[in-house]
Amino acid sequence: MSRQRSFFLFALAGLLLALSPSFWRQSEIALAGDYGARSSDSAVKALTLAPGPYLFVDDYLIESAEAVTRRVNQPQRHLSGPVVNSGPDYQAGQPFLSVVRDPESGRFRMWYNAWRRPEEEAETYYGPGLAYLESDDGVNWEAPYRRLDLPLTVSAGVLDSGPNFTPLAERFKLAYAYVQTPGYRDPEDWFKTRIAFSADGITWRQYEAIDTLFPGYGNNVHYENWGDIIHSFYDPIRGRYGLTFRYVSPYAWTNLEGESKYEIIRRVGFTTSLDYKHWAEPRVLFAPDENDPGVTQFYGGPAGVQRRGDLLIGMLKVLRDDVTVSGAPEEAFGMGYTVLTWSRDGENWVRDRHTDPFFEPDPAIGAWDHAFAWIDSVVDVGDELYLYYGGYRWGHKYKPREDRQIGLVKLPKDRFVAREAGSEPGRIMTPLLFLDGDALRLNVDASQGWVEVRILDENNILAAACERISGVDALAQSLNCEPAVSTLSGLPVRLEFRLQNASLFAFYLESDAVAPTPTPPPTWDPNCAGLRQEGEAGALYGAFQARPDAAASGGAYVVVPKGNGNRPDEPDETQKVTFCILVSEQGRYRVRGWTLASDGGSNSFYIQVNDSKPRIWGVPISEGYVRVDAPGEYVLDLGVHTVSVYLREAGARLDALELVKVGESPTPTPTVRPTRTPSPTPNALLGFLPLIWFGDVGRHR
Repeated sequence: MSRQRSFFLFALAGLLLALSPSFWRQSEIALAGDYGARSSDSAVKALTLAPGPYLFVDDYLIESAEAVTRRVNQPQRHLSGPVVNSGPDYQAGQPFLSVVRDPESGRFRMWYNAWRRPEEEAETYYGPGLAYLESDDGVNWEAPYRRLDLPLTVSAGVLDSGPNFTPLAERFKLAYAYVQTPGYRDPEDWFKTRIAFSADGITWRQYEAIDTLFPGYGNNVHYENWGDIIHSFYDPIRGRYGLTFRYVSPYAWTNLEGESKYEIIRRVGFTTSLDYKHWAEPRVLFAPDENDPGVTQFYGGPAGVQRRGDLLIGMLKVLRDDVTVSGAPEEAFGMGYTVLTWSRDGENWVRDRHTDPFFEPDPAIGAWDHAFAWIDSVVDVGDELYLYYGGYRWGHKYKPREDRQIGLVKLPKDRFVAREAGSEPGRIMTPLLFLDGDALRLNVDASQGWVEVRILDENNILAAACERISGVDALAQSLNCEPAVSTLSGLPVRLEFRLQNASLFAFYLESDAVAPTPTPPPTWDPNCAGLRQEGEAGALYGAFQARPDAAASGGAYVVVPKGNGNRPDEPDETQKVTFCILVSEQGRYRVRGWTLASDGGSNSFYIQVNDSKPRIWGVPISEGYVRVDAPGEYVLDLGVHTVSVYLREAGARLDALELVKVGESPTPTPTVRPTRTPSPTPNALLGFLPLIWFGDVGRHR
């Protein structure tokens, strides 16, 4: 073969190879391997994604997007009527309910509020009361209902902590409202929020009224406006409970139409607890603002809360008593719908607005849920979510014994919100991520189009390409990526989603690693209590003793009597009073005390939080008990903490002590990892072709 012919054949082979898409993809991936030569930083900040689901409910994982819209995916009605009606077998009376699926029997269990039968009208408390049902399929409920023996006015938000919960007597939990006076509006017997526990969900034991769980908050405006619309949930990410409630008071705001409003409305209050007994000081969670039309109100806080990865997602009931639905009787008023609400830290919740409703009343005039459609309970059933809701036919307060019933709709798992592209191809780019997993799956509807995923390095150069998905509607579609996702461990990357005529709901990061054994729920010391405690409630050591005093907040104070000596130089471990305190909100805290010092020789203690360095705590001389803050601030996580007050000067009195939150914990910075420099992926022929070319040229010059 002549040299000219050899040159021609080699050049032709190189040309054909260069025209091959797979060649360029492999070459691009090979070039992307040289991270060290392309990064100007020795370390990269990126979010670390653990194995789990990642939903596109918000923009948390979206750095940029093109030609993609956000659409709330509304569940569609599939039943012709309610599953629990207002007839004599069920007597549904309120939109408050909870449904759980028993982990052992697989049966569905429902708690709800049912109107009293005629023979029950003689009971002394006001309101519908607590009713109970069971079902094999969650649709057909065995009648008649069972009335449970718990004096309860409204609310049925039962939590099931599972058969392995300790103590078993507190497996089932319920926060509810109770009004004893049949008159309902007696100011001395307004709605009191109470707690109850049960081992089986049938026989309940009342714990105590929640107002006794908030010592010192008696003058707080939240206390005066606690109401009957109560929801609670468990936050498994932070290992604590959340409780929301109706917060009613006069409120001034400017609405979407620019109108200044001042009305008594329903807002949402929120508090947290580690043990469902001791609760943090409540605060307002939701109130209407300039983005809400008319007189927007809220019927309780997040309901049916689900954990999906690092996201908590729930249902928020919106009330519009200033709106009347079409075809309603003249005396009827009000309309209600459901929007999504979510949180990524358990503290700050975001809600959708009227422009993006999740579930709306049936537009058909006269339908049983034509006026209200309020989702109150969510049950995970395989590949679906069962969403139970309260429906009203004509209005808010219209014929409540007839028009209020309970319905069911279903939603494919994790399909709360879609990111969609139409005929114009769209694109979503995540921020930099560390993928602590081995494989990716998509929750996607590409039945009429396609979706593909590309994985880019920190310089947006292709690091891995995944096969295009088309003609598929799947909840967990696997992706074949080249190279495999597992090879990118430790590298900062971005996920790029490209799609056309398709809807993307979530992606899942999976790992082949053996999952660690779940940490059991903490068992809290029964001697621990809330943020505020009476002095005499602490553990007394040495000469500290409790003495009665009618002027003290709890009728007593603690003191080391004069004559027992002072400790002016350093704390004495044998002379102290120690408090075990449950903190249910992480943040920065200060110690506040109520003290009395009669002279300059008895006006100081030492104060210590956990293992911090003790500080001298000087208190003012006074004739009565005064509030005084101790020096220092402390960053405290969720859980049990110890506050110790030591003897310094005998005669100084301590009436009460409280941990007061003064700010948030320092914001953590994204994970910083050194950038790994992998070996480049060689392409032998790519390197060989120049040698062929220049070798031939050399022989012919």
